[in-house]
Amino acid sequence: MEMETRFADVTVAYSARGVPMYSVEAFHDGLHKYALLRSPEKGVLLNKAQATALQWNAAWHKQTAAENRIKRTFEAKEARRLHIENQKEVALERTTEAQQQLDLLRTTLARGIESDPTLDWEELKIKDPFRQQAPIKPDYPVSPSMPDLPYQPQRSDYKYQPQLSILDRLVSSRKAAKLAELSHQYESDVRDWEYACSALTAQRQRALEQYRAFCAGLDEQYAQEMSRWKLEQDRYYDEIAQQGREVDQVRDRYMTRAPDAVIDYCERVLSRSDHPSCIPRKFDFEWNAETGMLILNNQLPAPEDLPTLAEVKYVQATDTLKEVFLSESQGTKLYDDVVYQIALRTLHELFQSDSAMALSAVVFNGIVTSTDKSTGNQVTSCILSLQAVRAPFLAINLDKVDPKACFRQLRGVGSSKLHSVTPVAMTDALYRHMPLLNI
Repeated sequence: MEMETRFADVTVAYSARGVPMYSVEAFHDGLHKYALLRSPEKGVLLNKAQATALQWNAAWHKQTAAENRIKRTFEAKEARRLHIENQKEVALERTTEAQQQLDLLRTTLARGIESDPTLDWEELKIKDPFRQQAPIKPDYPVSPSMPDLPYQPQRSDYKYQPQLSILDRLVSSRKAAKLAELSHQYESDVRDWEYACSALTAQRQRALEQYRAFCAGLDEQYAQEMSRWKLEQDRYYDEIAQQGREVDQVRDRYMTRAPDAVIDYCERVLSRSDHPSCIPRKFDFEWNAETGMLILNNQLPAPEDLPTLAEVKYVQATDTLKEVFLSESQGTKLYDDVVYQIALRTLHELFQSDSAMALSAVVFNGIVTSTDKSTGNQVTSCILSLQAVRAPFLAINLDKVDPKACFRQLRGVGSSKLHSVTPVAMTDALYRHMPLLNI
């Protein structure tokens, strides 16, 4: 059965400062796969969607190809063996994928400090060439040629030569009459020939005039299309030039530490940070230009948002795939570790990318929206808060630290069990922006 990756419509959400975040949901019914793809650039999102579709379609093709091989197998024993091998391969692939997802979460901090988070302003500029194809020059039909003219009568032609009998030779009047008749015939044939040539010449002239008019129409149409194409090309390059100037203006305003530009820069840096789809990318900022203090409310995943699938086993006795999940203790440990890593990685990305030296310190408030198991209602709470000063924080060797120990050493505030979503007091400078915080 043919089945392809399908996508929902691309959606875009804008932050309070107008920074876009594009997202699209991807599904593959045959593989039972779902992914939420996100990127602040639409082009990057489309590339991610294409890569996901290629990967899933290839996996589905591989799986269905194996199944088709089984169906074409005439010996039941061989078919069974192939089926078992295929199921084991499916289980291995799903296990590998699950482990990769868990590894991405466990290495949140390590992956963040491996790359330079500094915003590359040139990458923000649109540099794609104008992709609309230029009009193609017209392909002219073959010019009408002069038709073949009829044979021109000649006096020396046999038909105009008199055939004289002995009597014609003896009687001069008979001879003169025959010669006059042949001369008249020749002159008549010449007039007919001249008329035919004149008609053919006029016919060709009319055909040439029609041909020239048709070619002139093609030229005019081509000129109009080329004019419109050049106009669109000029408009496109004017727009991307303007977009480039706007990026330069934003950069210049950030480098001069304009408050809105500093906040916009911080949001762009964090929005571009590569995290699994289960990690929300929602932020709220406030920056004090006098002190250089940035207060960040960072949305964190709820405990139930993290994947817990650890392994998929094939049970040959029942011909089923059995999913094995992390134990409750393993799941809670993973959640706590990931949240600590997100906090440290976020501070690292903000300080490390701050080429304008606008941030002297950052307050990180981790916000979680989850379901209260006692009431069944959605509750938004701050579950940890951490303040870091630029120089001491950048002096920490993050690739060697234990995230929780580092958080405690920085005097971060949070429950010893973050997965319990226990509220803690947060810096209240942004409290008025947060909905229904349970603190």
